[in-house]
Amino acid sequence: STKSLTNVLVIFFHGGAYSFNFMPQHFIGINEIMKQLGSCTFILPDYPLTPKHKHQEIFDTAEDVYRKSVAKYPNLKVVLMGDSAGAGMAFIIAQRLVSAKLNNDTIRQPDSVILLSPWLDVSCSSPLLAKYKNDDPFLSIYGLKKLGEILADGPDPVSTIDPTVSPLYGSLQGLPPVSVWTSTHDLLSPDSHRLHERYVKEKIPSLLRFYDEPYLIHCFWFVVDFPEGKAAIKQIVDAINEDCLSNK
Repeated sequence: STKSLTNVLVIFFHGGAYSFNFMPQHFIGINEIMKQLGSCTFILPDYPLTPKHKHQEIFDTAEDVYRKSVAKYPNLKVVLMGDSAGAGMAFIIAQRLVSAKLNNDTIRQPDSVILLSPWLDVSCSSPLLAKYKNDDPFLSIYGLKKLGEILADGPDPVSTIDPTVSPLYGSLQGLPPVSVWTSTHDLLSPDSHRLHERYVKEKIPSLLRFYDEPYLIHCFWFVVDFPEGKAAIKQIVDAINEDCLSNK
């Protein structure tokens, strides 16, 4: 925790294709956000990973973390945040919470959702991804497809385009303010654009910010020593402050 104005709880789900844990860069980026954000508490769930665990346990655990966290900190504004697969998880949890609310669950909804280079479609089925494969030095279509299939498998297998694992295909109604960061050298960028197109087509008002940065790589936000990383951190902090201060 650090000291300042916003007084928020940030639940941050790390990326790693649902198969890998935190990297050192995560903590560097998160530390910079904490320093700039001010009065904040970060919770970084060490959630179950594939292949040992499947989608049901992974997302149920993430939702349970959210519920216990908001119960423990009832007076704080709440932000769901994640990068890559963790951003997909954050979006899935936001959708699950809206569904719970529609079923008369009184669970508190988040005040803001921050998606950093999100993995929104684990099927990786969009033909647009092929145009990005030579520009992204980290991600591969083949590898992500296989990892998406592993995630969707299990005792209750689902299609890789099922909204329970690919939030791009889920409902956008009733969500809190959503902000998305992507970049032109990120293999997952086309799916972020597909999400943006859905918001526009369906006239959903809650997508407040969409950043598509030129020539930058997947998860560029945690390269905090570069000007582009510094700029992204400032944008993230500004988005959280605006959402949490306006949603009273």
